[in-house]
Amino acid sequence: MKNFGLSAALLLLAATLMGTTGCSKKGPAEKLGEKIDGTKDPIHDALEPDGIGEKAGKKIDKAGRNIDNSVDKAGNKIDRSIDRATH
Repeated sequence: MKNFGLSAALLLLAATLMGTTGCSKKGPAEKLGEKIDGTKDPIHDALEPDGIGEKAGKKIDKAGRNIDNSVDKAGNKIDRSIDRATH
């Protein structure tokens, strides 16, 4: 049994090394596959629009960005007021 475990570990290691030492130049099939993968997301988004949770999450994110912008603007106004008062 020990030999089986050692053999399995060595086989796994060899398979991993073979998978990471492939050719660095992409062939036509790989390029085509990447193009197909790139078109999957827009098609998926068109066929399955955002659900209620995703829509709510986007609105919360937008509200957070708006708050950040408002706080930044207020901070800038305070900084300018302090600069004017001290100079």
